[in-house]
Amino acid sequence: MPASSRPSPARTSLEFEKVLGRPLMYLIAAVARETVMKEKSEFGVAVFDECWWLTSSDEGLELFLELMRDGRKHYAAA
Repeated sequence: MPASSRPSPARTSLEFEKVLGRPLMYLIAAVARETVMKEKSEFGVAVFDECWWLTSSDEGLELFLELMRDGRKHYAAA
């Protein structure tokens, strides 16, 4: 197999991160949203690092904006 047609290890790793990373970040954000908004008697905060990864998809952006919008009603913040 010619060297130019073989995938490089870095590219394979990057593809795996793209395939698994965004859905995993969405799942973590969804669980954080439910956890933070669950108890209305306690103020809850969800802190996100590398938020650009979550908000790079339409679904992730909508979830994040929902958490920010609805947080005031549920005594929570993001």
